Amino acid sequence: MDLTPDDSAVSSDLACTITTNATDADNDYINYTYQWYRNGVLFRTLQYSSLWSDTISSADTSAGEEWNCTVTPFDGTVNGTPASDKVTINRYPGLPILNYPANNTDMFTNRTPRYNWTNATDPDNDTLTYTFQLSRYADMSALELNISQIAANSYYNATELDFTVYYWRVRANDGELDGNWSDIFNFSVEKYLSITVETDTIAFGSLFPGDANDTTTNNPPPFRIENDGNWEANISINATSLWDSEKAGLGTRYYQFKANRTDEGGTFDWAASQTSWANMSSHKLSLIRQLNHSDGADSMAVDIRIAARSDEPPSTKTSRVIFWASTYPG
Repeated sequence: MDLTPDDSAVSSDLACTITTNATDADNDYINYTYQWYRNGVLFRTLQYSSLWSDTISSADTSAGEEWNCTVTPFDGTVNGTPASDKVTINRYPGLPILNYPANNTDMFTNRTPRYNWTNATDPDNDTLTYTFQLSRYADMSALELNISQIAANSYYNATELDFTVYYWRVRANDGELDGNWSDIFNFSVEKYLSITVETDTIAFGSLFPGDANDTTTNNPPPFRIENDGNWEANISINATSLWDSEKAGLGTRYYQFKANRTDEGGTFDWAASQTSWANMSSHKLSLIRQLNHSDGADSMAVDIRIAARSDEPPSTKTSRVIFWASTYPG
C-alpha cells in the first residue's frame, strides 16, 4: 500500500491506496480495514471496505502533522497482516534573521541600501522565497514596498529613501506556506554632507608679466569636486592672495574663478551658479548651487584664471583655495 502524496501540502488530500491486492489461500473474498492516525492518535476507521483506497480531506489536516494509514485485510474470518505508511504534512518555514540595516540605527545615510537577512531554514528542505516589506510606521501599515518572490536573501531598490524613520521586515515562503514575519527593524535616514576635491592642485607654470592663463582648455586641469553626500550641496569659495603687486590683490581681474561642467554633464543648477568669471575674494562667495549627489552625476569643475601685471615682481606664487559645502537649499 502507499500513502500519497509523499511531500504532502496542506492543500492536498491524503490518499491511502492498496497497490497490490492481498491473496487468500482459500480464495475467500477480501475486504480491507483502513485506520488513520494523526500524530499517533487514532483519527478514523473505515472497516471491512471493498474499496482499494481511502482518503482524508485536506480540511482535516494541518501543517506539521504526521499521518499514518494502516490497512488490514480480512477474509470474513480472520485478519491478515497489516501494512502501513506515513507522511508528514508540509511544515512552516522558519524565521529569517534581519542583518542590514541594523535595528535602531540612527544617522543612517545610505538612501539606496541593499537590505539583507540570514536565510530561514525549512524543516522539509523546501526551496524558499521571501517577502520584503517597508513602511514609515511601526505597525507596518501604509507600505512603501511589498515585494514577494525574492529568491535571494537580499533586496535592492534604486529609488532613494526620504529623510525619515523606516521600518522593515521579511518572511519566508516554501511555495505553499508563509512563515512568521521576522522581527521589525527600524532605521533613521539623515542628511549627510561630504565633498571631495579630487583634483586639488593647479600648477600654471611660468608666466611673464602681462601674460594670462586659465584652466578652460584643461591645460592645466581645473579643480574637480565630487559630492559624496546623500543630498544636493551648495558650494562656496574663497582664497588667499596670489600676487605680490598691490594692484593685483583679491577682488581684481587678475585672479578669477568660475564653475564649469565635467564629463558628467548637467550636475548642478547652471543658472543659479557662478558660471562666468568672478574675482576671487578672501570672503566666501557662492560658487555652485544644488550639486547633485547621485553617482555618475555628482561632480563639477572649478576653473581658475590668473593674469600677471607688468609690475609683478618675479617669484614663486601660491594661493590656498578653500571650498565650503552646505546642504541645499540652505
